[in-house]
Amino acid sequence: MNRPGDDNVPDTAVAQTLHALGGIMPIALTCIGASATVLVIALAAEAEDSALYSLLEAIIMTFLSYAVIRHFLSAGKAPPLAPIMMIREPGFRIFFQLELLATVFLVLMTRLGDWTGIGLIEAAGYVGLLVAYARYGTILPALVAGTDASLAAAQARNTTGVLMWRLIAAVALGFMMMASLILLPGTAMQQGMGVEAPTGLFVMAPFAAAISAFSSALVAVILSKAYQGRYTA
Repeated sequence: MNRPGDDNVPDTAVAQTLHALGGIMPIALTCIGASATVLVIALAAEAEDSALYSLLEAIIMTFLSYAVIRHFLSAGKAPPLAPIMMIREPGFRIFFQLELLATVFLVLMTRLGDWTGIGLIEAAGYVGLLVAYARYGTILPALVAGTDASLAAAQARNTTGVLMWRLIAAVALGFMMMASLILLPGTAMQQGMGVEAPTGLFVMAPFAAAISAFSSALVAVILSKAYQGRYTA
C-alpha cells in the first residue's frame, strides 16, 4: 500500500527515501554541501577519523533525518523547514540529543577498542546501537509527530524483530555504496587519469556526502514506517 498522496511511489523504503529527499531538496542539498565541506576539511587536516568529525557529521545528518521524518509522516504536506526553524520545533531538542548520544556512544566504543586493542568492543558498540534503534528507534518519529515518545510506548510498538534486519540491510547498503565509490571511481581516477589518492578523495567528497545523506534518510524512513505500524514481518 502506498502512502496517501504518493500513489506513484513504490512501497519500498528506498523509493520512499528518494521521494522524501526530493521533497526536501533545498535542505538535502544544504546538508550534503555541509557534510562535503566538513569531510574536505577533515581530509586536509588528516582528521577524518577524529571524534570531532564524527560529531559534526552527526549534527548535520540529524537535521536531515528530522526533515525526512517530518516530510514522510505528513505525506509530503508539511512545508520544508530551514535548520534554524527546526530548532524551534517542540521535539527537536530531544531528537537532537538522542541522535548525538548515539554518536557519542559509538565514538567512545571505537576509542575504547583502539585503546585496549580489542576490536570486538567496537563491534559490540555497533551491535548494541542496532539493537537500541530496533527496539526504541520509533521514539524519533514520535518526537517529530508530537506523540508519546516514552521508552514504554516505543517498547509497546514491538518493532525489534521487524526493524533489526531492515536496519542491518540499510547499513550494509550504505557501506557497499561507500566502498564502491572508493574502489571503483577512485581506482579509475588513479589509473586512468593519474589522480593520486588524496586528490581523488577530495574530488569524491560530495558523492561520499550524498551517500551519507541517503543512508541517514533511509534509516529515518524505515523508522517512520515502523512507527506507523506498516511492517508486519
